[in-house]
Amino acid sequence: LPQEAEMTTTTSGDPWVVRTYGGTLEDVLVLAGPSANEEMTIRADIPPECNGRYLPGEKNLVRAIGCRSPAAGRYEFTVTTNSGQQVVVGGDRLDQIVAGSSVNVAFSLQRLGVDDVAVFAPIGIGRGGQFISSTLQERHFRLALYRSPTGTARTLTVRSPHGGRSTLFLEKPSCAASDEVVRSLTSVRPALLIATGVKPDDLTLIESMFRQEGVGIARVFTPNRELLARADLHERVLAMLAGVDLFQLNHLEAGRCLGEEFRFETATEQVKRLAEKVGAKVTGVTMGGRGAVFVEKGQEPIFQEACSVPPEKLRDDCGSGDAFLTAAVYLRFIRSPPLLLSDCLRAAAWVAAEKVQQDGPWSGIPDQSQLVGKLTEWGIH
Repeated sequence: LPQEAEMTTTTSGDPWVVRTYGGTLEDVLVLAGPSANEEMTIRADIPPECNGRYLPGEKNLVRAIGCRSPAAGRYEFTVTTNSGQQVVVGGDRLDQIVAGSSVNVAFSLQRLGVDDVAVFAPIGIGRGGQFISSTLQERHFRLALYRSPTGTARTLTVRSPHGGRSTLFLEKPSCAASDEVVRSLTSVRPALLIATGVKPDDLTLIESMFRQEGVGIARVFTPNRELLARADLHERVLAMLAGVDLFQLNHLEAGRCLGEEFRFETATEQVKRLAEKVGAKVTGVTMGGRGAVFVEKGQEPIFQEACSVPPEKLRDDCGSGDAFLTAAVYLRFIRSPPLLLSDCLRAAAWVAAEKVQQDGPWSGIPDQSQLVGKLTEWGIH
């Protein structure tokens, strides 16, 4: 971006920095955060010592992920587990993108024709933070990135050359926003505020932002499972959810929120009880290939069947929940006129199904014309 488009505000708690590009955030349409991380993907066989220790398709927390290129065209990653064990994985091709729930949502909104999107997130001071900052600038997002001395979260995705689900390793340094950053971001008045993948470190900032007046369209909240695992934070989360327009989580997180095992055969009843407990205007639970159940306050639950995708076309479910959320938010709160919740869910299921047929969290997201075409095909206007 042109140099004059950058406006930098350095807080007194250096190295904490809040940056905005392309103007201020005062009149931003959508503000999404607080997650952004560096995602690196290789195709390789998982070492035998990982068998049974790390779940495919899950983000397995580790202490550190180191990368080097010992020879041309060859990459070597050293994963240090939380127990101190070192696992070495090598691959010939490295794909690197910026990911994280908020970035996935922002990118998907751009695909659907929403240009005025800002992303807020903590990023590290080193190479990873610079990569995130420059990549998001290239995508023309207005940014509110604040520096963290503890480093940037990063994910190593190892895809098997033989197919099947990927194994993900996640390095996620602890990071809580300083008082200066909280004050800066709570001065923003977006039309639509999306807080997705919220972790315990993020809670104070998100509470402050959700309390602000002037969010004109809606407040959307999705938790990280770490947040729901903290019993000492449940009351704070519940107090905040009472003012939320859309609360979405997956079935595992719903079970934690209810304090019981989530069962697909009783999903409708359990989601209804969850909605009564949290008090949000709309509460929804996604269940992967088993569909989704959403409840609008005062209404009966709606079950949305997942769109059928042939097994041979299934590539990667990473980011499918974010794709579902984005489509539902766009059609419910941004599109004019807004759709009925049942129609939003049907379209969101189709968007998620398109996404899982491509690798990575961004590939396969339909654009606005494709979504409009599908709605027209269904007779929805």
